[in-house]
Amino acid sequence: MTLACLFLALSLSTVGAAEIQTWQEYKWPDEAGIRWRFQEGDLLVSFSVFPRAGPAGLCAADGVVLGMSLPWLRCGPLLARGILRLASDPLGFSAWSGVFQERTTLVLDGELSSSKEGVLLMPIPDLCGVFCRPVRTGGNEFGAFGSVPLAAGVAAEGAILGSRPAPQAVPEEWFLARSSFPGGDVMDVCARLVVSSPSLGISFASGTSSAQWAAPGAFSNLWISGRFPALQAAVLLAGATPGYRAPDGACASAATRLSAMVRLGYDRRTGALEVDWSFTGARPSFSPQPEIPMGTTVRAVLSRDFERPSFPQLSLVVEGEKDISRGSNGVRSEASRCGTTACAGFEGMDVTAGVSLSGQEGVRVLGALSLKPSSRLRILAAAGANRLAAASPVGSMSMKVSFERGEQRAAVQTGFEDFPLASKDGGFAKHFRLSLSCTIRRVIPSLPPG
Repeated sequence: MTLACLFLALSLSTVGAAEIQTWQEYKWPDEAGIRWRFQEGDLLVSFSVFPRAGPAGLCAADGVVLGMSLPWLRCGPLLARGILRLASDPLGFSAWSGVFQERTTLVLDGELSSSKEGVLLMPIPDLCGVFCRPVRTGGNEFGAFGSVPLAAGVAAEGAILGSRPAPQAVPEEWFLARSSFPGGDVMDVCARLVVSSPSLGISFASGTSSAQWAAPGAFSNLWISGRFPALQAAVLLAGATPGYRAPDGACASAATRLSAMVRLGYDRRTGALEVDWSFTGARPSFSPQPEIPMGTTVRAVLSRDFERPSFPQLSLVVEGEKDISRGSNGVRSEASRCGTTACAGFEGMDVTAGVSLSGQEGVRVLGALSLKPSSRLRILAAAGANRLAAASPVGSMSMKVSFERGEQRAAVQTGFEDFPLASKDGGFAKHFRLSLSCTIRRVIPSLPPG
């Protein structure tokens, strides 16, 4: 039984001075978390402790996380951006992903969710840097990256990465999958050309890997996006050889990927339609069968706002998604999801309702009521139910009260999450989560000189 009984955030800021945040969370009976954050301009220092219960009692050393961000130095849990993300999974992104427009760098994980810390040193901020950080499978990753502006909206980027990840365990069905990583040193070298303008976006990236005890490999991808009046479209063509290895030792999940996205309309008042399509295919290195693993994803989203003087404002979103995949053994599987969400705005009140249907999670419904008694006070109540068609449906309820006065803000939130709607023993609160939050922000004017 998990109980999140307290979430406290206190934020103090002064004009031209720093901001301090503290955060606490307790999950009864054996989990807790404390986070402290200090920020002044480009300086960001965070400290987090997540004690864990063990055989000898509570151990706090397992969850101590520190983070700091300066224009030329960053240390703490680091997240990759741009070409560094592409090198880790070159075929894992679709045409509507933002990775192709990201500047290559490493940023501090704002949530500090990982206790594994890295260091980034940037002699020229945002243009070049050297770093060291842990990889997911064990060991450390060392690397350097740089960016050279060629013209207005045109830049060339490059990166070199070196690591020694731990060997991967060989699965029983090894002959139906790609070869596991045997261990040893891995080196990745990649480059990218980026063109960015209000109406056109181009990203061409290519890279190669060399492993000590594995075959070499390479990848490349081309992403083109265009914006026109009431139309936006993007297409992605990517490919990788079976021998390409990421810094963590993993190989590409597919051999080819073709993805496209089309969005019609920018103004939701007149309606906007977004259609996405993605196809992936691969040939396992050691498969004795002729089947080729394939996956196809189709997604469509229709949004529209209705505004009339004598009627409440109405917003409607309808979306659907279908995934079709076939493994190397020829087994074909399908997964579908569809849903709609509607929001009606009245004077001093908003009402939201939604329903979705998924082949895996079943039926899900949600509803929310937002009250605005005044310009400073807002009350939000929400409830939902998931897996209604399953044998163990769960529900959630939450309420939030927020107050705002100039730069002073306060909010209190509490609720239950994932509690069973039906139980054999009739226990309503056998498994539930309760959370309470409070956020206060206050601006203290600076004192006059003297």
